[in-house]
Amino acid sequence: MMKYVLLFTLLFSPQALAENAADEWVRDNAKWENTKLAGKVSDYTVVFLAASSLAVQDSWKQAGAVAGMHVGAALLNQGVKHSVARCRPDGSDCVSFYSGHTSLAFASAGAICLSENTEMCVGALVLAGGVGYLRIAANKHWGTDVLVGAGVGYACGRYVPTIIVVF
Repeated sequence: MMKYVLLFTLLFSPQALAENAADEWVRDNAKWENTKLAGKVSDYTVVFLAASSLAVQDSWKQAGAVAGMHVGAALLNQGVKHSVARCRPDGSDCVSFYSGHTSLAFASAGAICLSENTEMCVGALVLAGGVGYLRIAANKHWGTDVLVGAGVGYACGRYVPTIIVVF
């Protein structure tokens, strides 16, 4: 476990997250001319996924666990954002790492995947991936922000609710 923490720290340290050619290339090729539209579509898609993740649960207890997971994932995201202080591609502020929209979308998709309905799981993951793309298209996040947000979000959504329900 310690080796994974060390690897994560090295890959996503402030020095490693400084502007890099790969992030710039992804941003330059994915950014929409109408960045506000990309941002709005991502906003609405995240709300849809979050609501869906609660609606598909089999019991109030599971829905409560998913709601608790959403709160915990958002708090974790904000703590990391303010600790790392990576600037956004559009220069609006320095809370880019990691993408909260993408994290919430993938957390929701992970919770939807708990229902063991393959079609819903795949659909939710596709929508969550679209949110990640749209955050880059909106010029709000770098590619690495989105990748980490997807990983952290999915892990939270898939595993945290099952741990909460057990207790």
